[in-house]
Amino acid sequence: MIRKVIPAFVLFLLYSGSYVCKAQIDVYSNQSDSITIVANRLVGELEKAGFKKGQQGNPSSFHDKGFLFLQTTEGDKLKIKYPVTLKTFGPEGVYIKGNGKSVQFIGNTALALQQAIYLYLEQLGYRYLLPGEIWNVIPRLSTIYKSITILTRPDFDHRRISNGHGYGGSRKIETDFEAWASANLLGGSFQIKVGHSYDEIVTGNLETFKQHPEYFAQQVSKGTIPPTPKFNVANKELVQLVLDDAVKRMEQFKKWKWNLNMISMEPSDGGGFCTSDACKSIGLASDQVF
Repeated sequence: MIRKVIPAFVLFLLYSGSYVCKAQIDVYSNQSDSITIVANRLVGELEKAGFKKGQQGNPSSFHDKGFLFLQTTEGDKLKIKYPVTLKTFGPEGVYIKGNGKSVQFIGNTALALQQAIYLYLEQLGYRYLLPGEIWNVIPRLSTIYKSITILTRPDFDHRRISNGHGYGGSRKIETDFEAWASANLLGGSFQIKVGHSYDEIVTGNLETFKQHPEYFAQQVSKGTIPPTPKFNVANKELVQLVLDDAVKRMEQFKKWKWNLNMISMEPSDGGGFCTSDACKSIGLASDQVF
């Protein structure tokens, strides 16, 4: 009698569930850089759960199998159905429709599609608790598809958690923080630059401020700069300088291709706000700042 012998390590793999034939990750999207980055992020996260990258194709070759990425303008051309209210949901409005063999991501912008993949990954059980891979929860999955319908948009157009005093010069810490922020839907369509601006304004106009000590709320000698500058907001020339500086900064941001909607006018830390009668007529510290 002939017996077939199965090696012990194969039995272990079969028993433990580690040896499982998993579906490939097929992706259908256009070839724009922004959409490709989003699609690759999804593939990268699903690969961590043991699935392999499959074929990639254009949206026109999608036949209800795999992951489809579309902006609403593309969906209209391909006659892909989605709720008509999606277009009223702003830049980050997104529609996710999934079944047992496919998922459609349809967003008003590429940014919306980025939000969509993390909304979907959350439904699969992924969690990004803190910056760094050690804080990522990768679920055990038998399938990458889930029957689901989501039509949503963020409640706030700008979402940010400050990381305190930067990244300590570490590119890895910076990358980990940015990845964690994206996974938790931080950022938003309304881009702004926030932070203390008084020091930046003074530094950018240093010689002018040295020649005009009356621009400061503090009593300083000509040619010197206080360590934590506060402004004499009742001085009209100072106000005009700050306005001109804001225009200059916005022009510089455009050259850097920073698509900002506003810039910060936050004061430096600490006290020292203007207490002259003219400033008091404007109001307290908060009134003077605003």
